[in-house]
Parts: sequence; structure tokens; C-alpha cells
Amino acid sequence: MENYIFYQTKTKYTNTGDALINRALIESLRKYGKVKCNCSEDIPKKFIDELGIKNNEKIICKNELDFVRKIKKATKNKNVYIVSGLGHNYGGGFKKNIRNILAGILFAIYRLCGVKIIRIGISIGPITKVLALTEKFRSLSINEYLVRDTQSLELCHKIGIKKAKMCPDMSWLYLKEESRKINKNNNVIINLRDWNDEKYKLTLISKCEESLRQLSKKFNGNINIKFTYQVLEDKRFCKELYEYFKKKYTSIFVDEQITLNNAKEYYSDVSWNISDRMHSLLLGYKFGALPIALIDIKKNKKIFQTFKDCGLKDLIIDTYEKKDKKIQNIIDNNEIFMKKIFKVEKEKQGEIEDILEKIFK
Repeated sequence: MENYIFYQTKTKYTNTGDALINRALIESLRKYGKVKCNCSEDIPKKFIDELGIKNNEKIICKNELDFVRKIKKATKNKNVYIVSGLGHNYGGGFKKNIRNILAGILFAIYRLCGVKIIRIGISIGPITKVLALTEKFRSLSINEYLVRDTQSLELCHKIGIKKAKMCPDMSWLYLKEESRKINKNNNVIINLRDWNDEKYKLTLISKCEESLRQLSKKFNGNINIKFTYQVLEDKRFCKELYEYFKKKYTSIFVDEQITLNNAKEYYSDVSWNISDRMHSLLLGYKFGALPIALIDIKKNKKIFQTFKDCGLKDLIIDTYEKKDKKIQNIIDNNEIFMKKIFKVEKEKQGEIEDILEKIFK
């Protein structure tokens, strides 16, 4: 029987990182069956287009219930899968708890109809005790529960989701067939999160300034900086950074969001990508920009753990480390680090494909 793979596309639509991981997974799933994506009326058309969903893959739904009906209708004489979960699950709250409970009940019904449920590509934590309980309940009817970092895996096992296993971040699959390059110039791109913490933002700016100072030395005071944002909510802070640094360096403010459609334009002519957005770091290198993760390792656990799991910890600059020599090491070994990322990418692609092959065989 043919595989029918129903894909839940609901996520954060203003974050290019979410578009990246969803598009990468959708493109891979096509090898394993007919993909049918939830394209309900509340999902922006621009986002659906960015995911590269084909017309024959779209399920136009009025609401979530309509999507459920279409899945139920497909269960006759077909192998049916539901795939969802990409992104970061954290916090708690009434709405999240109720959603988990309803999903757990719905998944149990799906299982009775022979549907296989795949939750893949998530990181989790920190979460409240109640959300942990409802997430465990939700997981009971899930066939495959796959998280993208070891810290999330440990938390899942701690709260009782023993079936949880590892699967690398889906972004490793993006542009899999395209060749890689290493940019060699004095151009820098900066893409930083607009934290809701003014004191920390000052610390972040200070550490960014220190990193730029060392980069500037390498090029005898001549560097060119693009201030950009990959998440719409970061635009204001991006402009603030530009206003601060334009007096010190040749700078431009990019007054449009970096998307999958224009990423090549912005990353392909820079050698250094300073960011605390994981999917800026894991997108820019595909066009030759070395990722420099400028993070508070306690706040940015997702980035810290992902880079640590991949053996890329040397590309992390801790904003609170006072005597950090890592930036100089990164500057001196640009080409070595880029080659290491390309090697890691191939390894992670192989791991993901092996997992998908076992799920849909």
C-alpha cells in the first residue's frame, strides 16, 4: 500500500528558521510517500509558498477539525502517517496543557484507525511540571518521538517519555545536493535576537563589540558589516545595533527580513556570521559564512547543546566569559572550522535519512 504522509505545518510564521526546518523535512518526506500538508486558511500564503509546498500537496482546510476529517477519510486502504513537532517546546500555561490533552485523546483515536504518529525535530525545556505531565500523556499514542539534542532527550526520559530518541536538526538537510564554498573576505553579518532584558542586551552588545574589534584587527581596521534580522521581531534591535556601530565601522542596515528566498543574496558574500539565532547560524554556512554563536550559554541552551552535540563547541562565544580567546581562534582557523561543519553536515544528513528510512519502510 502507498504511504500517505499528512504534515502539520502550523508553527511560528515570522521566523525564517521555522520555514527552514519545515521545508527541509517536507522535501525529504517526498521520497517516502504522498505528502499532504495542512494549508488551512489561518496559515499565511507567503509562508506556504516559502515551504515549497506543491499544489497537489495542499490540503485547504477551514480549520483544524477539517484537517482531522481529511486524515480520517484517507485511512482506508492506505498507510497513513501524521508528522509534526518541529521547533522548540518550552514553558507552560493553560492553553498548552489543554492542547496537549486534546492531542493525546485525538492521537489515541488515530491509532485505533491504524494511523502512525511521528513527532520529530523538537527541542524541549524548560517546562512546567504540569506541561511535563500533559506532554507525557500526549506521547502515549505517538509511534516515534524524536528530539534534536541530548539535553532534550535527557529531559524527556526524566519526565517519563522513555520512547524518546535522538534525530538531528532538520536544517542539516536543506540544500543537500548543492555544493558548499568558503567565503574569504572582510565582510561580516550580524543577526541578534531582541531580548526582553535591557541589561543583558548591553552585555551582548559589549561582547559583540569585542568580537568585531578582533576581526577588525585582522583586516587592518577595514571590515564591512551588514545588520540583518531573520526573525521579524528582531528588526528593532537590528536597527539599534546598526545605529550604535555605524560610527565605528562601515555598516549597512538591511531593511528586509532574511528569508529562504533571499538568504543566498545576504550570506554568500560574507565570511563571518555573528548570531544568537540557531537557524541563522545553521543557514548562513550553506552559502560560505562561518557561524559564530554569540550566546549566554545558560539562556541559549538550544544552540549550546546543538553545537556541543555536533562537536562545534569551539564556535561558541560566551557573552559572560571575560577573557575569551575563542574569537581569535575562530578568526585564525576559519577554513578549518568551515571544513569541519561540512563534515558534520554530511554525518547528520546520513543519520536523519537512516531514521526516516526506518520509519517509512
